[in-house]
Amino acid sequence: MASDIPTPEEITRVSEFLESQAVAARSPGGASAAGGGARQKQRAGITTIGRFFEAINNRDYATMRSLLGNRVKCYTYFGRDPVSPDAILRAMGGMLQTFPDWKEVADEIIPDPDGETFTVRQTGRGTQLAEYLGRQPDNRQIAANLVTVLKVRDGKIVEYRSTFPFRRPWDEEISAATDVEAVRAEQGGMAVPPEEWTRTLQELASGSVSPEDLESRKAQLATETPRCEALLASNMRRCLNRAVDGSQYCEIHQDPGASGSFGA
Repeated sequence: MASDIPTPEEITRVSEFLESQAVAARSPGGASAAGGGARQKQRAGITTIGRFFEAINNRDYATMRSLLGNRVKCYTYFGRDPVSPDAILRAMGGMLQTFPDWKEVADEIIPDPDGETFTVRQTGRGTQLAEYLGRQPDNRQIAANLVTVLKVRDGKIVEYRSTFPFRRPWDEEISAATDVEAVRAEQGGMAVPPEEWTRTLQELASGSVSPEDLESRKAQLATETPRCEALLASNMRRCLNRAVDGSQYCEIHQDPGASGSFGA
């Protein structure tokens, strides 16, 4: 059966053509030697993205992991703090478990002149066989169109930002933030250990700390210990509980799918 996934070579040819048109429009005098170096980075990045899509469709987690940086900023699902490849793959596993026949197609990849930023127009299709965001499975295939912006450095994906296809704008309670997606992703739980936060509030009530001190204390407590890197199944937002020492996850989310976490 012919694959509906564009090969890296096909993507490269299309993207090179698009980029050459953009260069011609911006620089009537032609591309410089530096531009040639950027195009090499663009070709390498497009190949990395093509390989990652292929690995998703083949359920090849080892290859997916090899194409992710040591820490990845995934604004849409985890917010502004970078997470480990394991957290990305756990979430990916949950998605592929919920939609076992899910396939991703890169319809178009447009490289930025900087050589490391890529805009991807993609389509995902799959049949929901488990509860997702409170919706029960109905054995019907869905199709989701996404526009994704990736950053690729040294053959590794280090940043991911995408439209969130499973929430309507009318249902979004966050609208004032500059980065709505990242702020939405960070609303998953407490950023401060409950016992420490309770003590801080008691000090505020007694007048021993000011409201300004309260905000400073909150920010300090939230950053002293890494946050849990699990997504919550109820809303696909990052858990903000404290990670257990030596672990990426909090006490209740050590196992994939445990205690309301999303993943496999």
